[in-house]
Amino acid sequence: RNFYEQTGHLLGQGNALSGEAGILFQLGDSEKALDAYRSARKLLEQAEDLLGQGNTFLGEAFVLHLLGNFEKALDAYRSARKLYEQAGHQQGQGNTFVGEADILTRLGDTEKALDGYRSARKLFEGVGEPQDFGNTFLGEARLQSRQGNEREAKNLASQAVAAYREQGSVFEERDAWLVTAEVEHSSGNLESAVSAAREAVRLHAVWRAKRISETQRAQEDESISVAYNILVPVLLSQARTEQALAAAEEARSHVLLDLLAAGFKHGKQGAATDLRAERQRLVSELAKVETEIRQAADAGRLAELQIHRNQIDHELDWNQYQTLAAEQDTLLTAQPLDAAGIRAVARETGPILLYYAAEKELIGFLVPADGTDAFAARIDLSRDRLAEAVQRYIHDEANPFYADRAAQQSRELWGLLIAPFAARLPAGGPLVIVPHGPLHELPFETLLDPAGAPLFERWVVSFAPSVSTLARARERHKEPQPKDGFLVFSSGRGLELPEAEAGEVTQLFGNDKAAFKPTEASFENYEHLVSGARQLLISTNGTWVPGDQRKTYLEILPTRDVHDSRLSVAEIAAIPLSAELVALEACDTARGETRSNDERLDLTRAFLTAGAASVLSTRWKVPDEPATTRFLLDFYRAYRQGGPGGKGLRKDQALTEARRRSRERGDPAQVWAAWLLVGDAR
Repeated sequence: RNFYEQTGHLLGQGNALSGEAGILFQLGDSEKALDAYRSARKLLEQAEDLLGQGNTFLGEAFVLHLLGNFEKALDAYRSARKLYEQAGHQQGQGNTFVGEADILTRLGDTEKALDGYRSARKLFEGVGEPQDFGNTFLGEARLQSRQGNEREAKNLASQAVAAYREQGSVFEERDAWLVTAEVEHSSGNLESAVSAAREAVRLHAVWRAKRISETQRAQEDESISVAYNILVPVLLSQARTEQALAAAEEARSHVLLDLLAAGFKHGKQGAATDLRAERQRLVSELAKVETEIRQAADAGRLAELQIHRNQIDHELDWNQYQTLAAEQDTLLTAQPLDAAGIRAVARETGPILLYYAAEKELIGFLVPADGTDAFAARIDLSRDRLAEAVQRYIHDEANPFYADRAAQQSRELWGLLIAPFAARLPAGGPLVIVPHGPLHELPFETLLDPAGAPLFERWVVSFAPSVSTLARARERHKEPQPKDGFLVFSSGRGLELPEAEAGEVTQLFGNDKAAFKPTEASFENYEHLVSGARQLLISTNGTWVPGDQRKTYLEILPTRDVHDSRLSVAEIAAIPLSAELVALEACDTARGETRSNDERLDLTRAFLTAGAASVLSTRWKVPDEPATTRFLLDFYRAYRQGGPGGKGLRKDQALTEARRRSRERGDPAQVWAAWLLVGDAR
């Protein structure tokens, strides 16, 4: 664009700006993309380029469509079509009809949407690419499916598959197979539904293997959850339990598994030099904006600064992904475990209870420790009803006034979630729970059996995002050594283990109490010191805000012109660790919004990605009072029983002991039920 500006070439400037708008949208900066399309259009109007103007309206319409601003998107599609008509560009006109029909479908205007798809198809004849035809077939197939016209929908989806395959459009062909799977399933053709769902899964794997952005992968992995919502229940209904188990395992947390498999490898440093320099610039800019925010008195200026801060946050996260890709050439993909692999893990860990929250029912799998086949149970509880039950129980359990009501709900949840498997579980010992969907929020340990005893008194519980990620975490385990490094990273904010108590814990790990001093919690110290710590305790304030991924972070000390006061998920994940255990003495460190693909942006998973074998984290806001300190001290005393040379208990056993002591003291469940162990439990 700079060159075009110097030569006064309006058409070149407009086209360059239009291309930039497309990239800005791919990077997630929708507002800047819209501004760029509109600026490009002004230049193209001066250049009297009708086709270029139409393209800017089409791009703008697409962005507005995805943002949910349907009325403005429709106006933009129609404006684009007028320009394409004047320019005699049939393919452009057809694309506007497809976009408009997609919106009308969402708005429930079926007849107009059908007209739109069919009008587009006529315009594409002779000028359109196979993918253009595929888009019209796929859109109409979805409409016919919603109207119950299954035969017509199946035929249209088949034509879409053929068109996309001719074009080599893997991503779009995947979507056509998903529609086919849904239609076959609703028609009762279960074997055909399974075949179509598996083909969609295969194509999705081909697509995601070529993506270097974990953001793209996470977003699009949500689409493929439709296939697993068919595969898991149908396979189970056909008594193919092992295949259903493998599908339920495969359905969850692909991006997390990819990151665990890739690790953090220092490769071509030169390729990332410019990116690291850009990161320093962004960090410095963010620090200045933070200072201005603290000093701003005018509400309008404050709002502008906050928007600017959010934009820098996004650029920092994207920079982190780009740096990783540059250093590693590409991010790896990893294959989840099959049923045999899951059984092998259970032989080492003890029984595994794995759940899958389908749209209309909940399915549980018990994988015994003796290597025998898995047992499955279908639970009549939709995902939405499950989410409501979990949230209602958490609310009542946290309030002493609702103790009786919470106890009743606890027994009901036991009956639904645990009772189907209780007779097949050993009387005691370890139990690994692999939640799914809303169950990530549930404090399983508090559930009461028919006799009124909490679950944690019967089994020693640990958690994992998936069995495949647990297997990766277990590879990092090393037996405790007398001189395991123990680092306390304390910001002096939020929760904090008092210095005397922290000194006592360091002695258990062979550190000299007299020489102990909590680490200054700056970003530079974190980056420099954490990689060598075998035991890491982070004591600070944790923040999680629903609906805003930028507000999941740990507070640290700000450093002038270098780093702000937040240790973000992206930063944590990219700084390598060798910790056997990371204990997070902070609020909401296991909180996160679970997507349909079971990805969660939370602090616990960030530390697993960084290299920790296990993480002790919190489900909610933990009270800043002596009960919390006593709980952690009890945990560490049990974990390192007898001091540096002592054998101590397993992590899951130590957590159970701390929970038991806390409950005996009469501490509220807000304290003893808040903590969960994720990863290797040894």
